[in-house]
Amino acid sequence: MSEFTPSRHLGSWLAAILIFLLAAVVFAPAIRCDFVNYDDDIYVYANPSVNRGLTLSGIANAFTRPHARNWHPLTTLSHMLDCQLFGLNPVGHHAINVLLHALAAAVLFLALRSMTQTPWRAFVVAVFFAVHPLRIESVAWVAERKDVLSALLFALTLTAYTHFARASEWRRMWAVILLFAAGLMAKPMLVTTPLLLLLLDYWPLQRISGRGTGERGFAAVTFRRAITEKIPLFVLSAFSCLATVVAAQRGSDALGAFSLSERLANAVLSYCIYIYQLFWPAKMAVFYPWPILKPPLVAVLGAWIFILAITIAAVFLRRRFSYFFVGWFWYLIMLLPVSGVVQIGLQAHADRYTYLPQIGLLIALIWGVADALRQISMSSVALPAASILISLLAWRSWNELRWWQNSESLWTHALAVTKDSDVALNNLGAVYESSGQLDLALEKYREAEHVLDRRSAQRYALSRALLHNNLGNLFLRRGDISTAMEEYRQSIALRPEFASAHANLGQAFVEVGDWNSALAEYESAAHLQPRDADVQHRAGMALVHLGRVGDAIAHYRASLDADPQFSAAELDLGNALLEQGQTDEAISHYRRAAQIDPKNANAHFNLGGIYLQERRVSDAIKEYERVVQLQPRDPQAHLTLGNALAAASSGKSAAAEMEKALELAPESVSAINNLAWLLATNPDPTIRDPARAVSLAEKAGQLASQPNPIIYHTLAAAYAASGRKDDAISAAERCRQLAIEQGDTALADAVQHELEAYRGSVPR
Repeated sequence: MSEFTPSRHLGSWLAAILIFLLAAVVFAPAIRCDFVNYDDDIYVYANPSVNRGLTLSGIANAFTRPHARNWHPLTTLSHMLDCQLFGLNPVGHHAINVLLHALAAAVLFLALRSMTQTPWRAFVVAVFFAVHPLRIESVAWVAERKDVLSALLFALTLTAYTHFARASEWRRMWAVILLFAAGLMAKPMLVTTPLLLLLLDYWPLQRISGRGTGERGFAAVTFRRAITEKIPLFVLSAFSCLATVVAAQRGSDALGAFSLSERLANAVLSYCIYIYQLFWPAKMAVFYPWPILKPPLVAVLGAWIFILAITIAAVFLRRRFSYFFVGWFWYLIMLLPVSGVVQIGLQAHADRYTYLPQIGLLIALIWGVADALRQISMSSVALPAASILISLLAWRSWNELRWWQNSESLWTHALAVTKDSDVALNNLGAVYESSGQLDLALEKYREAEHVLDRRSAQRYALSRALLHNNLGNLFLRRGDISTAMEEYRQSIALRPEFASAHANLGQAFVEVGDWNSALAEYESAAHLQPRDADVQHRAGMALVHLGRVGDAIAHYRASLDADPQFSAAELDLGNALLEQGQTDEAISHYRRAAQIDPKNANAHFNLGGIYLQERRVSDAIKEYERVVQLQPRDPQAHLTLGNALAAASSGKSAAAEMEKALELAPESVSAINNLAWLLATNPDPTIRDPARAVSLAEKAGQLASQPNPIIYHTLAAAYAASGRKDDAISAAERCRQLAIEQGDTALADAVQHELEAYRGSVPR
C-alpha cells in the first residue's frame, strides 16, 4: 500500500472525517430503533435516578453507588444527560451512541496514524472497525453506551500517550492519566490498557525494542522506566477492579457455580468464536446461551491448541513481525476481563465484548496482508480488495440493524439463530405480556420452562426464579391471584434473595387485602434491597393500612434516602406526619412533592387543606386552583376550591366552582349541600337564592345514606332564608339532636344559638 505524501496532516483529517461519516451513515438506521427490554430498563427508561435527567442526587448516586452491578459513573451521567435533552424519546439516545461510535473510529485512525506513521494501514483498520457487523450490539443497544463512550476515551488515551511518548515528559502524562481515568469510569473493561501501552512501547513506538529506538521520533526508555511511568495507570486499574468487584457483589450471581475447567473451556472457545466472527459475521444474536451439553473434548483441545499455537508463533516471530505480536497480544489481553474465566451474566459470549479487543486482530491482519502483498508485488490490489470487503461489511451491518428495531424483532431473531435460549424466550414472553398478548406470553414462558428443565437446576436457579416471577406477573395481570402467588413462591424458593419476587408476592397479598402478609414480603424485599425506593415505599403504605403510621414514616424516609426525587414517597410521608400532628414538617414534604412533580395534584390538594385549616385562605385558594388546572374534570377539586373561595368571601367565584362540581357529579351530597349553604347564607343578593337552597338541601337529605347533622344545618338555614320559620326550627332541632348523638358539641352549641334566633324571629 502506498502512503500519504507531504500534506499528510490535511489528508489525515480528511480521512478521519470520511471514517466518521461512513460510520454514521452505516449505523444511521439504529436511530430509528426503540428501547429494548434487556438492560435498557435498568440503565435508562425504568431507572428514576437516570430518567429524571441531571439532578444533584442523581449525580451523587452515579459516583457513590453501583449502576446495573457496575461502577461506571460517566456512562450513567451520559444517560442522565440524554434524558435531560431528549426525555425518553429513544431517537436521541441512539443518535448519541452512533455519534460516539463514529467519533471513536475517527480518533482511532488518528491515534494509529500518529503511532505507526502508516496512514493507509491505519485508515483501513479504522474503517474495518467502524463498519464491522460485530459493532452493531455496542452501537444499536442503548444500554451499551459504556462501550462507545469508553472506546472514544480509549482512543483519546492512545492519542495522548503518543504525544507523551515523543518526549516522555511527566507533564504530558497528566492527559493520559485523566483520559484513562475517564475511560475506566465509562467502562471498567479498560483496566488492561496499561499492559496494552507496554505493547505499544515495543511496537510501533519502538521505545523499548532495543532496535534503533527514536527512529520515529519517540523517546527511547528502558523497560524499567516504561513500567515506572505507568504506575499511576496500574493504580487506577486496581481501583477500578476493586470498585467493579464491590459493585458486582451487591447483586446475585447470574449462573451459580461453574467449575474452573468449564469456564476455561468456554473462554478458549469464545476466543476462537470471536476470530471466526471477524471473518464470517453471521447468525449474530443479542444473547448466546451456554450449550445444554458440554462441548466435545476434541473441540476444547483443538481451541487450546489453536490459541497456543498462534501465541507461540507470535512470540517467536516478534522481531520480524512485531505488528503480529502486538496485535495478537492486544486481542488476548484486552479480551481477558470479559473472556468468561470470571463468569458474569447468563451469556456464553457476546458480540459487544469484541468491540476494542478485535482492533488488535485487525492490526495484525491488515499489516500482515499489506506486507504479504508487497512481497509478491501485488500491492495494487490492496485498495480494491479492501474497498469490496468494507462495502460488504457495511451492507451486512446496515441489514442486520433491522433486528434491533424493537424488543420483539430482537428476541425473535435471537431465537431463529440460537438454540435452547430460555433467556430469549423469557424476554419475548415479557414483550407479549407488556402488549397484552397474554396467551402468547404464556406460551413463550412455558417454552422457556421446558428449556430450563433440561438445564442444571442448581446453576440456573436464577433463570428459573426470573421465569416464575414473570409467570406470577402474568397470572396476577389475568386476575388469577392464587396461581400468581404460587409462581412467586416458587421463585422465592429457588432464590430466597430475589427481592423482586418478594415485592411482587407482597402486591398479590395487597390484591386480596392481606396487608399483614404483604408487609412481611415488602419488608423481606426491603431487607434484601435497602436502597430500593419503591420497595421501601410499599412497605410504608402497608404499615399505614395496618395503622402503624410511626413505623411507616421510617420506611418513607428510607425510600427518599434511596431516591430523593420520589414524589409519591414525599406525599405519603407528608400524610403520615400530618396524621402524627407534625403539620409543619408535613407541609415541607408536600411542597417538596409538588416541586419534584408539579403535576402531583394530591400534594397541592393536601397543602390547600392545611392552609384552609390554618385560615391561610389565599394560600389555600392558590393550591386548589392548581389542583383544578391539573384535574379539571375532578368534582372534588372544584368543590374544595369553591369552599376556599367562599371562605374568602368570593361568593360568585365560589358559586361557579360549586356549580361546576355539581355538573361533574350531580349526585354528590357534599357539592349539593355546600352550594345550598352558599345560596342560603351569602349576603350578595345576586348570589342568594333561598328557594333553590331549600331544593338542594332537601335533595342532599334524600341522597344521604344516613341522617347527617350538617345537612340539617344547611336545611335550617335555607328554610330560615325562605321565611319558613317553623321548618327552620324543626330542622335545627334535628341537627342539634344528631350533633349531640355524634359528639359534635361545637355544632350543637352553634345551632342552639341559631335556634334562639329562629324562635325570636331574628332575621338571619
